[in-house]
This record gives sequence, structure tokens and C-alpha cells, in this order.
Amino acid sequence: MLASIISAAIIGLMASGGPCTAARAIAGSAFYCGPRGTQSLGAFTCGAFLIDIALVSSIGFFLHALEASAFFYSLAAIASLVAGAWTISRVPTVACSHGFPVDGAGRSPTLVIPVAAGMGGALLLGACCAPFVLAAASTAGASVNPLAISFVYASAHAAVPLAISLWSRQLKNVLVKTGAREALISIEAGIFIACAIYFGVLA
Repeated sequence: MLASIISAAIIGLMASGGPCTAARAIAGSAFYCGPRGTQSLGAFTCGAFLIDIALVSSIGFFLHALEASAFFYSLAAIASLVAGAWTISRVPTVACSHGFPVDGAGRSPTLVIPVAAGMGGALLLGACCAPFVLAAASTAGASVNPLAISFVYASAHAAVPLAISLWSRQLKNVLVKTGAREALISIEAGIFIACAIYFGVLA
């Protein structure tokens, strides 16, 4: 059992090395720097976490998700392109340690959006991710406690984009406080557009 847990953790970390994980980290960072930042990032991570568990726990769900991967990649390409255009159009005038201004806490965005975004991000199964999910599913299937293995894999896979999202806020604050707003906009927009191209090719 211990060997299976260690294997699941290693597989989860290795699965975080692809471009799809970078997209998850970028999206997580965007939610973290927005209104209700901590809650939104938590909701986003939770959504991805739940789908990762489902993918590893059910081979049938994994196969259906794999079949629909072109559709999810198309949606991700469109979302990345829109995010890139929006990033270019805005001017970050404050550091994101307190989130971007909103008109009243009562009208803060619902957490359904980051949860759905996290789920969608976890469903981006390409050539870089699918083999790791399949390996984790095989490990879970051979274990006496497959749910525990799925939980360990999902935790390890969620840890990397979560850590990057948390770190990126500090980087954004430094860039904004030092007056490098234009550089921040260019970097963010470039990453989003690059993701749009990558997802479009995979779709």
C-alpha cells in the first residue's frame, strides 16, 4: 500500500510538468488576484481536484473525457484568447494583494465560475497528461484502496499549479509596485495567447 501511495504521488508530480498544468497555474493566479482571491483559488483548485479523482477512479470516465478532449481544448483555446485580449485592454493600477476593486462585497462573483474552470482545466487530457492519468488509474486499480490512491494522485497533481499560483501573486505585486505594469501586461497576454495557440493545435 505504501509503495502504491508513493507511486501515485510521484505520478501526480510528474503529470504537472506539461503545458496544460501551466495553463491551470495561470488561471489559478488570475482567480487569486481577483475578488475573493483566496476563496476563488480554493474553489478552482477544488474543482480540478475532484475531476482528477474521478479520472483516476473511473476508467470509463477517463475514456469519455479523452474522447471529448478536442471539445475541451477548443473551449480552452477560446477562453485563453479572450483572456489575452482582456489582459491587453486592462491597466493594473494596484497590486493584487487585495484583489482588483469591485463595487461592493455583496456583488462579488460566485464561486461556481472558478469551480467550473478548475474542472475544465482538469479535463484537458492531451498526449502530455493522459499517460500519467492512465498510470495513476492502473496503480489505483491494483491497490486495495483505490480511492486513497486517487486522492494522493490528485493532491500531488494539484500541488504544483497551486504553488505557482500562490507565488505568482508576489511576483505581480513586485512588478506593479516597481512600475513595470506594461511588462506585466505583456507577459500575461503573451502567455494567454501562447496557450490559445497550443490548445488550438491540440483541438
